[in-house]
Amino acid sequence: MGMPHYFLHLRGGDLDAVDTEGMELPDLDAAREEAIGTAREIAADRLRYGRSVDLGACFVITNEVGRTLLKVPFSDAIVILPPQR
Repeated sequence: MGMPHYFLHLRGGDLDAVDTEGMELPDLDAAREEAIGTAREIAADRLRYGRSVDLGACFVITNEVGRTLLKVPFSDAIVILPPQR
C-alpha cells in the first residue's frame, strides 16, 4: 500500500491556486510541514520584491477525494518579532 496523496491548495487574496497534482507524503504532519515550508518560500519571495504578505492566506490540505483535512495559515509559518528598543 502506497503513501497517502495530499493536495495543498493556496487560498487568500491574490494567491489563490488549486493544486491539481498533489504529492505523496507519509502523513498529515508531513503535509503540514510541506505547507509551512512553501508558505515561507512564498512570503520570502514576496518580501524580496517589495510585495505584502497576507498572513490570513492559507494552505487548505485535502485528500484524494477532496475532503479538507487541515488549514495552515501563513501566520503559522511566519514569526514576526516586536521591535527592540
